[in-house]
Amino acid sequence: MEWITNRLRAFQVLIAAFFAEEDGSAVVEGLLVLCVLIALAVIFRTQLIAMVQQIFRGIQNQTGVFY
Repeated sequence: MEWITNRLRAFQVLIAAFFAEEDGSAVVEGLLVLCVLIALAVIFRTQLIAMVQQIFRGIQNQTGVFY
C-alpha cells in the first residue's frame, strides 16, 4: 500500500511540474487530453472493471497453485 502512495505522490509532483513549466496553450492541451482519458474511462467503465476482475481472478488462480 505504501508503494502505491509513493507512486501517487511522485505522479502528483510530475503533473505539478509539467503544468508549472508549460505555457497556457500547453496547459489547455494537457487538460483536454486528461478530459478525453476520463471520458474514455467512463464510457468503457464496465469493460475495464470486467478486465481488471479477470486479471485478478487469473492471479488468484495462479497463486493458488503454489500453496
